[in-house]
Amino acid sequence: MRIRSVKRNKDYRREKDKIDVINKYIFTNTSLQALSTLSEIPDLHGMLIALKGLFCPTNANKNRQIAENYKVVKTFNTKKQNVDI
Repeated sequence: MRIRSVKRNKDYRREKDKIDVINKYIFTNTSLQALSTLSEIPDLHGMLIALKGLFCPTNANKNRQIAENYKVVKTFNTKKQNVDI
């Protein structure tokens, strides 16, 4: 019984160390704006979900952004305006 408890404690410490490494990585490699969003989230899973939403937009969002960028570029008249293509 005691051996199982010791092994369980070792496993717990290893997992906790891994989570601490991930937390440290997030807080050292994330912009201040994203960190202000993360400060309200207490657990690592929630932080990862929030970061995914910030930095990995869905395909629909990507397509919408491309369409908006195309509309902006489409309004330029290259004959009348000096635009480097």
